[in-house]
Order: sequence, then structure tokens, then C-alpha cells
Amino acid sequence: MRSRLVFLLSLALVWNSWGSFVLTPENLHKQVEITFNQHLLELHQAFKPQYNGYFALGAVWLPSFKQSSFLSPYGEHYGFAFRQQAALLWQNPIEQTAFKAGFAWWGERQGFDSQDFIFFPSYDKFSSVRNLHSFALLLSNTQLNANFAMGLQWSHSEFMSEFVGKEKDSLRYFATLGWNFLTIQGVINHRSLQGLMVHADLASRSLRGQNSSGWRTYLPDLAMILPWEDKNTWQLSWRQNLYGQKLYLHSKWWPKQEQRWESSLQWFMDASQLVGMELSYLQKAPGESFWGIGVEMPFVRVAYNLPRDFHGFFHSKSTIIVEWQLSIGSNEKNEFFGLNAAQSAPMETQVKSAPAAVKEADRTLEGNE
Repeated sequence: MRSRLVFLLSLALVWNSWGSFVLTPENLHKQVEITFNQHLLELHQAFKPQYNGYFALGAVWLPSFKQSSFLSPYGEHYGFAFRQQAALLWQNPIEQTAFKAGFAWWGERQGFDSQDFIFFPSYDKFSSVRNLHSFALLLSNTQLNANFAMGLQWSHSEFMSEFVGKEKDSLRYFATLGWNFLTIQGVINHRSLQGLMVHADLASRSLRGQNSSGWRTYLPDLAMILPWEDKNTWQLSWRQNLYGQKLYLHSKWWPKQEQRWESSLQWFMDASQLVGMELSYLQKAPGESFWGIGVEMPFVRVAYNLPRDFHGFFHSKSTIIVEWQLSIGSNEKNEFFGLNAAQSAPMETQVKSAPAAVKEADRTLEGNE
């Protein structure tokens, strides 16, 4: 009886939460900068001297036709907002040195189309399809615990609705320099500095050759995003381990926007951060705020009103989002872990040596006799 009641309550929550959000031409344009910054953030988290690789695939799926619409001068037009993404990072040791060299690529296809699709959109008069790519060459040193990357980010308009307006391909360059706990990323566009991202990962992580327990694991991870062109989007971030590298509080502030902030309580099954849950609160402005909740597993993520979807998926809110995904990193010990994790996934193996196995077999035969 109790399980049936829980099921009915969950069904009622889903039914009442099946809202919709509206895409505007402005949101589509702003998503380019947001996506490129997300690529740089993930590069910072996945590219460390102790790591060997990172692989990710993802596709956001909206279960209902009426969950998203595009706003044109003729009104709202229902369809499917979409986001398809992939990432690959690989670095290999250079023989007889402490250096590693490699490459990284982040690719994304995003926009809006009147039909749900996997490979080929309908390209109708309300469709907008954009491709975004980030490429980088990597160099790291395990003895110095330092890394360096440089690359470019390219935006290409595959198809743009006349109501969005034509867009030219854009190109910008970036560099990443990291040492110990500090990382600085800079972006250059049209021969001028476009912005800086500064990360201070103070929390100790065993994956990076640090402690797996103790007071150092409770130090915060801090970050600043400082776009030069729009100071209103300056962002400060604080991520705090609350218990055993499984429970975190992640908060963000926008100092140039009064009373805008967000906070998320994240719980993970273990410190590899491959399976977890999230409860969030976002306040855009006084009187405009919302709660969110989400569940993440190795192959699927289900979320409602989470800030990561509000920022990364065309300001979506008040609707359920399903993302088919795989995101996993590896290190020199062939251990696996989630992005920005503190420890590797627990893997229990029992391997007996040949002599021990022979002795055990002999004892078994003697007992049978």
C-alpha cells in the first residue's frame, strides 16, 4: 500500500511538472558563449598530469512535443530544443621523461527544430542548428604537477531561421596554464583578451596524488569567471565538501547582479561521483526563483529545474529533462571516475596466485580422500 502511494505521488509530481519553456533568438545567440565556457571548465576538470584520458557522450531528450517552443513575430511554435555533445581527451607519456603530450576535443550540436531527430533535422523555417567545437594540444609534467594547453574554439551555423538572423562563423583562441592547485584560462578574440577563468582547487584528491581523507579534503574549490565584454556576467563559485567527499554544497554568485545567486546540495554514492542526486535553488532576481532536483547515473540523467540546465540549455525551467549520457575519466592505474571526482570508482577483484590455488586444490583432494 505504501509503495503504491509513493508511486501515485511521484506520478502526480511528474504530471504537474510537465511544463514548457520558450526559446528566443537572444537565448540562442547567448548560448554560444555559455557553451564555450563550459568546454573550458570541463577541460580544466579533465586535464591533469595524473590523468590519461576522458571520454563523454550526451544528448538531451525532451519526452514531450510541447516542452519547448520557439518565439517568432508570429507567436510560439512548438518543437524540440536539442543538445548533442561529445568529448575526447587523451595524453600519453613521453619516453624517459616526466612529460605527457596529447590532444582534446569538445564538440556540440545545439538548437531548435520542429521535429525530434537523431542525425538529420527538418531544417524548416523555424529551425536553428549550430555546431560548436573546441580543440586543444596538451602538455603536462607529472614531477612538476603542471600542465599547459592551447587551442581554438569554432562556432559554425549549420542552419539558421530567418527569425534568428544570419550568423557568421566565429573563431577564438584560448590557453590553459595549471600548477599544483591553481589554473588560469584566458580567451582571445579579435586579437584582444575576451576573458579569464581562474580556478583554485584547494580540496585534496587522491586521484591527483593527494590525501584521500583528513582536513585537507574539506578545503573548498574556488573559481572566478571574468568576461571582459560584459561585467554583469562575472561569476564566483565555491564548492565545499561536507562529508566524506560524497556530500557537497556548490554555490555561485554574480557580484554585478544584485541578489542573483544559486546553490546546490549534491550527494554521490561514492567519491568517484558516477552516481548521485542533486537538490538546488536558483534566484535570478527578487521574486524570481525556483527549486530543482535531479538524479544522475552512468548512462542517464533526469532533472527538473536544475541550474545547470537553466544555464546550459536555453534557460529551460519548469520542465523535465532527460539526458542520455556517458562521462568517464581514467588515469595511469587504469582506474575510472567521474568528471571532477576525488577518488576512483571502487573495484573489488580477488586474484589468487598460482601456488596458492594449487595448495588449496591439494587440500580439497586430501579432504575428499
